[in-house]
Amino acid sequence: MTSDVFRFTPSPQEYSLGVEVEMQLLDMQGLGLAPKARQMLMRVPDRYAGRIKGELYQCMFEVASDVCNDAGELADNLDDLFRRAEVLARETGCLAFAGSLHPESPWQKQKISDSERYSRLMDELQDCGRRLITQGLHVHVGLGSGDAAIRVCDAIRVHLPVILALSASSPFFCGRDSGFDSYRSVLLEDLPRSGIPGTLKDWRRCAVLLGVLKNAGLIAGIREIWWDVRPQPELGTIEVRICDVPFRFGEIIGLAALIQALVATIDRGNEEPHFPGTEIVRANKWAAARRGMAAQFIDPANPARMKSAADAAAELFALVHDAARELGGISHIGVLRRVVRQGNGARRLRTLIKQRDSFAAAIRELHGEFWT
Repeated sequence: MTSDVFRFTPSPQEYSLGVEVEMQLLDMQGLGLAPKARQMLMRVPDRYAGRIKGELYQCMFEVASDVCNDAGELADNLDDLFRRAEVLARETGCLAFAGSLHPESPWQKQKISDSERYSRLMDELQDCGRRLITQGLHVHVGLGSGDAAIRVCDAIRVHLPVILALSASSPFFCGRDSGFDSYRSVLLEDLPRSGIPGTLKDWRRCAVLLGVLKNAGLIAGIREIWWDVRPQPELGTIEVRICDVPFRFGEIIGLAALIQALVATIDRGNEEPHFPGTEIVRANKWAAARRGMAAQFIDPANPARMKSAADAAAELFALVHDAARELGGISHIGVLRRVVRQGNGARRLRTLIKQRDSFAAAIRELHGEFWT
């Protein structure tokens, strides 16, 4: 087996920043999932081609940013894309909604997008794939080599649970409270090659593993690796995939800025890495998915000690402060402090549904808060 099966193309720009945001397409009246992505995408102007595009289900679409220098540039880029997507959705008789799991619409009634790749995946994944009416926020950060990408992937794993807790926004599934702040992350664990990956150590080992999987017919490429963080060799990035989609634009940008600064901090050797064992990191991820910002984590630096998600977030903000200041992300990360104080999207959704006694009313109010 040779590592030449996959090659890592270095990013031309150190710590470049880009995101992909999967969005829901909702019926304008009842606010259930609407299978109208094809009609919407036919309206996409040429200048947005490849930036507003289709996804696994016909009730979804994806917004993909340009490659940006920093969080401010990303905010401007996504502002334009989201506003254009909102117009396109309205012209199709739908509402574009940022969220990770529709609280009520059943997965059994959703339609797969017309794509040879999606048909092939569904033939393999069966109901594990059909239940994935989920949306995620994926953050890409550019790095200069495959070894750097794997080194950062290995070290960033201990921070993924608190990032999930900050972003968690998917407590309901098919009309029921799942008991989790991020049920999306639980559904994704049903997939093969998903969840928190083990340590890979260097690019050669990663490339050999990918080659084995490809030669066995298990993957066609890196897109069939659904880890919570993965290298993207063709783009020269690492891609953090653990986040739910927050209900507020500012929190999307804040998470991207946080991840960019964390990647830079790790890559520069400004953190002593901790490798407590994959099972400990997975235990912390479960706690984050289950209880969000109310979670208690095993401390990776001292596994005999527990710490709250709020304390873990405060430590993470402090860790990335210098890199965030240099990269222009400080003010954007500051938005996440509101999440620590007031709760994440899952808490907000539960509160609204309790107050309004209606999924549709809660969705409508959250949609109105997106730009706040």
